[in-house]
Amino acid sequence: MNILRKSLDTDPSSPMAAWGHLILRASIGAMIFYIHGWHKLEGGLAYLQHGTPWTLAKEVAEMHFPAPVASAFAATALQFLCSPLLALGLFTRLNAALLTGTLSVAILQNLLAGRDPQLAILYVLVMMSLVFLGGGKYSLDAWWITRGQRSALLRTKEAI
Repeated sequence: MNILRKSLDTDPSSPMAAWGHLILRASIGAMIFYIHGWHKLEGGLAYLQHGTPWTLAKEVAEMHFPAPVASAFAATALQFLCSPLLALGLFTRLNAALLTGTLSVAILQNLLAGRDPQLAILYVLVMMSLVFLGGGKYSLDAWWITRGQRSALLRTKEAI
C-alpha cells in the first residue's frame, strides 16, 4: 500500500519528484548534446576544414535566414554549450530558454524539409517546462543557492 500512496503523491518537493526532475533534465540535456550539438559541430568543422557540404547550413539558407553559415554555427554552439549546462542544472532556466528558441526553429526547419517535427516539438515542450520548473533539488543551481544562503546566514550571525 505504501508504493501506491507514493505513486499518488503530488508534492513537487517529494524525493520521487526530485529524482524524476533530475532524470528528465539530465537525460534531455545529454540527448541534445550528443545527438544534436556534437554531430552538428562535427558537420560544421568538416565544412570549414574540407568544404564538405553541411546540411544544416543549406537548410538554414533555404529558410532565408541572414548569414546562414553563421546562423547554423550559432544554433550548433547553443546546442553544444547549453545542453551540458542544462544536464548539470547550472543556469537551468536561461539555458532552457535559449534551447527553446533554437529548437523552435528546428520545428520550422523540419516542416519546411518535409520531415516529421515530433522530436523537435517534444524537445521544445520539455525545454519550456524546464524554463518554469528550474533545475530542481538535485542541480548545481540548487547547490549554489543553498551555499549562498548558508554564507549569508553565517555573515548575519557574525554581525550579531
